[in-house]
Amino acid sequence: MLTCKDCGQHYNALLGCHLRTCPTCAKEYGDRVFREILEIAKKLPVTATHRLRMITFGYGTKKGMREGLKESQKAFYKIWRSDLRPRLNPGQTPRKYGKAGVFASVEFGAENGSVHIHALYYGPWLDRKKLQERWKQLTGSWYVDVRECKGSRGIREVVKYISKGITGNDYKAFEIEKALQGTRRIMTYGVFYDRHTDLNEETYQFTCPCCGSAQWRYQGIIKKDKMVDQEIHHFRRLRQASLGEPVSAIWEEYLPDWVTQPVKWCELNI
Repeated sequence: MLTCKDCGQHYNALLGCHLRTCPTCAKEYGDRVFREILEIAKKLPVTATHRLRMITFGYGTKKGMREGLKESQKAFYKIWRSDLRPRLNPGQTPRKYGKAGVFASVEFGAENGSVHIHALYYGPWLDRKKLQERWKQLTGSWYVDVRECKGSRGIREVVKYISKGITGNDYKAFEIEKALQGTRRIMTYGVFYDRHTDLNEETYQFTCPCCGSAQWRYQGIIKKDKMVDQEIHHFRRLRQASLGEPVSAIWEEYLPDWVTQPVKWCELNI
């Protein structure tokens, strides 16, 4: 429970663990990343040569999750520099490249923890066989799949792998958290580079819709019950309204008028 320091209004907010294997926190983070990447993709022109494509690089299990993650990420970066980032003309200096970009995330297989990299690529046509040979040269693995990305569904297909939590298998969740410790699960290059820095998993930005204050007082933790579930849903509706998203007509009758209006976000200081 939080209380606005200026007007005294109370709000019950969901207290997340922010673990990348948590089904709830991972989905919340994945949804925010999806919105950000979708907005970038909408501004990228589709031409006769340049369009969005989905690429999957399979690494396997040969070195375990931690070492497999590091080696596959290094190999992917080399492929970005040598194969995915096009030069304008042969012989140009390294900074003069054509327009291209990649958003990529790492997935661990559900059965055996095999490492995969799922990438959303914007750029010219790709030769799958050439990519396959290059990937095998760098990692010893041969699996590379390239297909066209069709609308927001294709973007969601790539982003969904960071939204998948682990349920019913605490040991596997622990192994994945240990493998990801101190590393990034997301890689962005080119037109996607550094575009999701505002989507910090550990930062919620919220101002009081009543008075606009950004100063909050922590009151305590409330045990979850049916009433708290309603309050959490109410808080999520506030966040959606703050982002300018439409509030469902089902809930409009239960919410004050100001909830349906966009409100300004700033850093939450407790």
